[in-house]
Amino acid sequence: MQHSSFNPQAAQLFKYAGYAFIAVILLSIIMQYFMPITLPGMPTGFVTPVMAFEYVSSMTEAQALFGDDTNLLVGMLKGIWVDMLYAVVYGSFLVLASVAAWRQTGNKYLLSGAILAVFGSTFDFLENNQLIGVGNALLNQIPYTQFELLNALVTGKFVCLSLAGLSLAPFLNLLGKRGKTFIGLSFLGLCSALIAVYEKAYFAEITLMCLVVAWTLLAIIGFRYPVYFKPKTQ
Repeated sequence: MQHSSFNPQAAQLFKYAGYAFIAVILLSIIMQYFMPITLPGMPTGFVTPVMAFEYVSSMTEAQALFGDDTNLLVGMLKGIWVDMLYAVVYGSFLVLASVAAWRQTGNKYLLSGAILAVFGSTFDFLENNQLIGVGNALLNQIPYTQFELLNALVTGKFVCLSLAGLSLAPFLNLLGKRGKTFIGLSFLGLCSALIAVYEKAYFAEITLMCLVVAWTLLAIIGFRYPVYFKPKTQ
């Protein structure tokens, strides 16, 4: 059963979600401070260095990505350590938004978004551990053989995060065009993440772009909650 009246608990949770998203933005800026702007061996179809690194499938690809510039690799690894906290914060953002949507509508299905967000963040954390392993292998010139696991964690992360967005559909359908735009972006991100398993070029970046725009919309919706669900006046 869905309720469209103002819910103080939902309003507070959406406000916290908005604050969490601000923290996501700040951590993104910090990561970009450490990470290189570009890499000498960026593959065709990639514009974000960390995305190109996440999708490497061999030591040869990883070495070609950074070339002979050790400073670029060290900067990338520093950014990935920040990404550990980033995963926790964006996971909290999605969990808060999912619980707030549940409080607003009374639809327990929406809590699946919180569960999927936790899975997505966990996959990201494990993925970062693998990327640090790749980086250390490059720095110390030793083998690394877990690329299949790395690629599976990257795909699992993006699939879970996209599904977390889609699980909010019962709530977002109440919000007209903005809500439907979020749903569409989440669906496109899911499709792109799955296609990227076989065709990394372009589709990996599309997945990231869809998530960034969708999360921004969700944060705006959270801050504008009182506009969508006005308190009843006597």
